[in-house]
Amino acid sequence: MALPKYTRRERKPAREQLPKDAYVVKIQNARLQKWDDGAEYLEIAYDVSEGKYAGFYMKQLNEAKKNGEDAVWPYDARFNLNIPNDKSKDWEWNKYNEFFTQLEDSNDGYVFSGDPKDLKGKIFGGKMRIKQSTKNGHTYNNTQLLWTCTVEDVRSGNAAKNLPNDKLVNGGGSAPSQTALDGFVNVPTDSETEVPWD
Repeated sequence: MALPKYTRRERKPAREQLPKDAYVVKIQNARLQKWDDGAEYLEIAYDVSEGKYAGFYMKQLNEAKKNGEDAVWPYDARFNLNIPNDKSKDWEWNKYNEFFTQLEDSNDGYVFSGDPKDLKGKIFGGKMRIKQSTKNGHTYNNTQLLWTCTVEDVRSGNAAKNLPNDKLVNGGGSAPSQTALDGFVNVPTDSETEVPWD
């Protein structure tokens, strides 16, 4: 018995990866989400807003649309902030308070109202690292926003002097270029969604 005829599919071109650095980023949208254990977190979709890489992730999304691919907001361009409660540890409250203090300091005259929708369009500083993951025997690099800061820290160059360590599969060294691995940047996940969210 012969196998059915197939339509040849070309390998997708490798997407450029945002280099590890400190960036001024703009919030595209934000929404409340829940982890599997029921704890809440704030999911923030962002894009680079200044410098050589301004609009980096929106360009990726638009390129995917032009190529007829699934147009989803990139996995890398999301930052999750845990929402503390009465049982939270001090460091969780500190991180939460620090983020909103930095956000208000980065947006002249802005005071957070408590509504996630109010965050859209606001800017803050993001310190990136490379986080590796494995899937189906392949190793992938993702650029992860791990620490936040003020936009002034980024613009002055101070933020880039203290970046988080990479999190590598083998536990040491620095991350190789994505091309050296397999040419793909983002690992698809079910939680990727188009932006803006409803």
